[in-house]
Amino acid sequence: WTVGQYARSTVAWEAEDIANVSASKSVTAFYETGASNGAAEKLNATAVGDSITYTLPNVPAGTYQVLVRVKNYSSRGQCQLDIDGVNQGTVQDQYSTTTSYVTWDMGAKTFATTGDSAFRFTVTGKNTTSPGYSLTFDYIMLVP
Repeated sequence: WTVGQYARSTVAWEAEDIANVSASKSVTAFYETGASNGAAEKLNATAVGDSITYTLPNVPAGTYQVLVRVKNYSSRGQCQLDIDGVNQGTVQDQYSTTTSYVTWDMGAKTFATTGDSAFRFTVTGKNTTSPGYSLTFDYIMLVP
């Protein structure tokens, strides 16, 4: 799954490049070859309810499949995505005994008008074997 393999009408935002980000805990950019653009971001979450919001600029009106690329790891938490205050998809778990980048398909979303849109990821829990709640994000992609 790389940004380059989708149609021209696909829109994508690298987490580390999104200018309008707010979070309940600190956010750290990190650099490694496995990330789609060589970098990703980690929300240093410590508890249920911690969150990060990426406000995506000028999302074009239309219906899209929402894809989110994350890095699974042994100390990650679970989260729920909401878009503009409405839950999108199901709770996702970033915990894994092996380190890997994966793409979540969060289902279809219709944007009635072009404009900024808030994508908030809220920690809902963690796997019983995970020692932490942190979350990582590589990119958010909207595929028509």
